[in-house]
Amino acid sequence: MAVRSFRQHLEISLREAANDNLDVDATADTIITDLRVAGFAIKRACDPVDYALPIMVIHSPDKGTAGSFDALPHVKAASVDDLLGHAGWLVVWTEHGRARSAWFDHEGASRKLPDYRVVNPKTPCAGSAYVPLPNGKFVEVA
Repeated sequence: MAVRSFRQHLEISLREAANDNLDVDATADTIITDLRVAGFAIKRACDPVDYALPIMVIHSPDKGTAGSFDALPHVKAASVDDLLGHAGWLVVWTEHGRARSAWFDHEGASRKLPDYRVVNPKTPCAGSAYVPLPNGKFVEVA
């Protein structure tokens, strides 16, 4: 029995859903179920942000140095909804002596600033001074 890759499992699930003429919800359920049965997990790349807790803005450009900055949520707005309908926030932070602000959704992403992300700061283990980013880089937390 040959071992199939994630891509192969996904292609088979999509073909089966298309052949069965399923609606969007049933197609999503079929794909998720097929991937789980095959041993794959679907997991968030980043945790949702709780804007009631302390937040920080992380800058992780493709080139150059990454940085993290303490931030404050300023205004909540329904016009910055994410795909699940959670309202976004206008976040204010100071970066290298200059005040900056941008709208971020419930998951901490900004459409206008894709290199920036809002997170609730947490230390992976006691005494650790670095936080891992989704792109594999690490940011030093002061």
